[in-house]
Amino acid sequence: MPCLSRLDDEIQAAYSYNYSFLKIALLQVKDLQLEMEEMHDQFREEETAEIRELQRELETTAKACRIVNFKLRKAERRCDQLEAEKVQAEEKSRQLETRFRTSDDRHLLELEEELRVAKVSLITI
Repeated sequence: MPCLSRLDDEIQAAYSYNYSFLKIALLQVKDLQLEMEEMHDQFREEETAEIRELQRELETTAKACRIVNFKLRKAERRCDQLEAEKVQAEEKSRQLETRFRTSDDRHLLELEEELRVAKVSLITI
């Protein structure tokens, strides 16, 4: 039986060693889980900060786009206005040109009539 007793002692020592090792391993696992949770929390905080920064950038960009869109619409209205003014100016130019041509023709006819009268007057003198 002494052999059995010694074997029981060795088994007991092995159990004790395994139990101690298991406790240490469980503590290390818990430490690693806590570290992972801390890293996960830190990652979430960084991600949240990054999302907030991206939202601010998006708001700034959206505001800039609204301003550019407003300026574009204003420029388009101005362009339409200038185009209408151009059409009006062209029409007025055509009207004036027609009027001057007509008055020039009349003026020429009057000058021709005066010349004819003057020739007749010279002939009769």
